[in-house]
Amino acid sequence: MAIIDPNKAVRAWLLATTAVTNLVGQNVSVGDLPDKFSCFNGDKGVVVFVRGGPSHPEIPLYLPSVQLTCWALKGPDAHAIYRACFAAMHGAQQVNLGTDGTVLMCLEEVPGQPITDPQTTWATVVAMFRLTMRAN
Repeated sequence: MAIIDPNKAVRAWLLATTAVTNLVGQNVSVGDLPDKFSCFNGDKGVVVFVRGGPSHPEIPLYLPSVQLTCWALKGPDAHAIYRACFAAMHGAQQVNLGTDGTVLMCLEEVPGQPITDPQTTWATVVAMFRLTMRAN
């Protein structure tokens, strides 16, 4: 069974989504914000990471739960980024991401929750999505 990286796949998906890139440019990262990222400089972004989920025991399917954290200086901007991600991902089916696999289905697990980062005071919206994926 081919192994795919759901983090890389969701990052590629969001970078291919015009509504997301219109808001954050290429600032879609995996795991952590880039070192020089700063909302005080006008940066906005999305951080993707798999927080868990099994592989199917009998067929080559991955069932990851992916957390998105949308970053901006102000809450309304973070919510706009979240809404663009939600529109692209929730309910999506048969999203072919080439070598990064195919998303057979994606549903939001936890709606976007507004959280002010205690260290930076930047606005974030955190949401979780459950994907069903397979390698191509």
